[in-house]
Formats: sequence, C-alpha cells, structure tokens
Amino acid sequence: MKFKIIASLIVLATCLFVSESRSQEFNNYQVKVRTDSLGTHKGILEQIDSEGLTVNHRGIPVVIKAQHIVSIRLKRNSFTTAQGLLYGTICGAAIGSTAFLGDLPDDSQLFILASVTSAGVVAGVGYGLACEILANKMMLRINKDTVVFANEYQKLEKYSKAYYIDKP
Repeated sequence: MKFKIIASLIVLATCLFVSESRSQEFNNYQVKVRTDSLGTHKGILEQIDSEGLTVNHRGIPVVIKAQHIVSIRLKRNSFTTAQGLLYGTICGAAIGSTAFLGDLPDDSQLFILASVTSAGVVAGVGYGLACEILANKMMLRINKDTVVFANEYQKLEKYSKAYYIDKP
C-alpha cells in the first residue's frame, strides 16, 4: 500500500515538471518590443522584415516600424518562479504527508511534513529562478536606427510565425 502511494506521488511530481510538447518553434518564444511612442508590446512575433515587424499582442496584430523601435528582447516561454513555488509546495506537501502513514508520534509527523514541504518550496523556487534566467535568449538594442534594424532583423527571422508558414 505504501509503495503504491509513493509511486503515485512520484508520477504526479514527474507530470507536473514535464512540459507539454509543441509542434511549432515560434510558439515557444515571446518577443518584447519597446518603442518610443507606442509603448511596450509583448507577444508572438508574427512577421519581420527590414522595414519593421508585426507582434501578436493579446490576439491583436500590431505593426511596428523600425524607426520607432528602441529595443527587442526575445525570451523562451518556460517555467516561472511562481509555477516553481506552486509545484514545489504541492509536491513537498504530498511527499511530506507520507509521514502520516507510519507509526510516528504526532510531533514528528508534523515536523517531517513541514520540513519536506519547506524543502519542496525551496527546490521549486530555485528551479523556477534558474529557468527564468536561462530563458532570456536575445536582446537587440535598435535605438530607433533603421540601419541597425536592417542589419539585425535576420537574427529574429527564425523565431517568427511567417518563417514557418511560408517555408517551402
């Protein structure tokens, strides 16, 4: 009985930390474009060429010309610190609750539950922070210079939706 419960908890923890597979690479990346007059736009990079780019910002395509772009940050969609906190707490509490299956005194059971839950929180937050740090892929500083944008936009082409749709 104890083996089945522990095996179920391990399978649950594994399912929580394994991310879903995605069929197209552009969905894995988020672009954040800072402009001088249009504000900041986050979303999936729809299309890019030497004159500007199009960002799908909350379901609305936004066309941004190169002369307005201050900077472009490309980031991989990954595990966040908040998700790490949540999953670490859940897994730690689930694993720590197995202490109630044994014949230990009540104080020892609560101590084991609290310590394993705390360890799960620390591990989850640490994993989330590491994922967020490693998720930053590229930062381009354009500073409203169309010549710099024309030279640098090829680096972002393979992360755009049009690159995968228009591919032969």
